[in-house]
Amino acid sequence: MLFLDLPTDVRDEPRDPADLYNLVADFRRLAGIPADYSPAVSELRSLIERAGLTNAANLLPYIEAQSKALPAVAADPYIQAYRKATTDAERQKAVANKPAAGRYDGATLGDELGKLREIKTPEELKLLRRAVQISATGQLEVMKALRPDMSENAVQGIHEYVYRTYGAEFEGYPSIVGAGPTAASCTTKPTTSPASATT
Repeated sequence: MLFLDLPTDVRDEPRDPADLYNLVADFRRLAGIPADYSPAVSELRSLIERAGLTNAANLLPYIEAQSKALPAVAADPYIQAYRKATTDAERQKAVANKPAAGRYDGATLGDELGKLREIKTPEELKLLRRAVQISATGQLEVMKALRPDMSENAVQGIHEYVYRTYGAEFEGYPSIVGAGPTAASCTTKPTTSPASATT
């Protein structure tokens, strides 16, 4: 059985036996989901098993953040052994000591949906190429149209107008337009002028 994480931040309304709190509890009981089951733990165990030895540099910050945010992750001995490993040999040992899979361990819903997205049909590839082309054209047209007196809203309007003009049904991502004091922050110091960004 695959499912997304169930909400844990809902309040029990004593007068309503069919509130979200009780619905989640009933689902857990009927599906036989252990009270301590965490999809996040299952996902991280799977990530460690797949990429723990080849991609530790990218995986460890994610595990660190999840450990701070989710008590179940912070309490999982397998994940924490991997997180605390400082050498490749220690990581290899941690990965090798994965506990036996429980009924709900293994592939997560995200893993399974990801597999479905891996292979594109010719029609999907054509649409993706067209979307990239429209996006790139939008960026170029905005750069051509920029003037010092333009508002951020005007720049965003040009960007979205170009999308529609070239046949996009909607934007694939929201515009982030900033200039001057409201510009996107960056980690490097600008060499000549304040940072500004248009995406």
